[in-house]
Amino acid sequence: MSTKLQRYLESHKILTQTALPGLSHELITDSFSGIVVIDRGAFQEGAWFSTVEEMGARLREEVYELCRKSRTNGIPVWFIDSSETDNYPVKRIKSACDAVLPYVNNEDFEEGAPVNAEFQYLNLYATGILEGTI
Repeated sequence: MSTKLQRYLESHKILTQTALPGLSHELITDSFSGIVVIDRGAFQEGAWFSTVEEMGARLREEVYELCRKSRTNGIPVWFIDSSETDNYPVKRIKSACDAVLPYVNNEDFEEGAPVNAEFQYLNLYATGILEGTI
C-alpha cells in the first residue's frame, strides 16, 4: 500500500497492515478476516516498486497469487487504480481482483442498500487519484 493511501485510510480510522514482498502470504492467512487492497500507487515506491515493470516478475507473481489465494478463501480483493495506461502485468493483476476502484457503475448497487464504509472511502480515494484532487 502506498504511503499516501495508508495515511488517507488511517485519517478515517481504518486500520491497515502493509504486506511486504516474500511475507504477504503469511500476513493473509486462510483465516484472514479483512479486505485485501492492491494499490497501484504502491508499485511506484517502496518495497513493491517495479512490480508491474519488466524486472518485477517475481513481485508481480506474488501479488497475482496473493489475489487468487485470497479470493479462493472468500477474502475480498480490491484494486485501487490510477490514470496510467494498463500494461499486461497490470491487466493480469486486475483480473485476479473482485473490483477495480474507482467503481463508477453505481447502478449495480441495490437502491438504498448500505455500502461498506471501507469501500466508500477507497472509492472516494481512487476517484480523487484519477481526478488529481488527492
